[in-house]
Amino acid sequence: MNSPLLLKISLPCIVILAYNKIYIPVQQAIQICKDFDVLKKYLESREREVVDVMMPLYDREEIMRVHDFNVARDAAIMNVVAVLKDIGLSFDEIVVKVKAQFDLSEERAKAEVEEYWDCSV
Repeated sequence: MNSPLLLKISLPCIVILAYNKIYIPVQQAIQICKDFDVLKKYLESREREVVDVMMPLYDREEIMRVHDFNVARDAAIMNVVAVLKDIGLSFDEIVVKVKAQFDLSEERAKAEVEEYWDCSV
């Protein structure tokens, strides 16, 4: 019988598979672990419980990943606007650069440049 400690050690195996960039579904990650005999008996008897535990972890991880990406993107845009403004580019020239660099629509690029126009880095 697997102990809770073994479960805590082995869950990262499942979690890493579930968080893979191609988003392997939790059920598939569990099946892979069973195929490699990682907590096979435990997973067979408590699969639903493991899925219930993993889904909120995945949801939180995904939320944090998106948040971190947005924070980094915003910081990068702010720095680009500040640097390009310092070297003398106009508002419209910076909009064009930000649009191209961050693959934004014209409206979104204008809004981003406007947001950071008066910020100092």
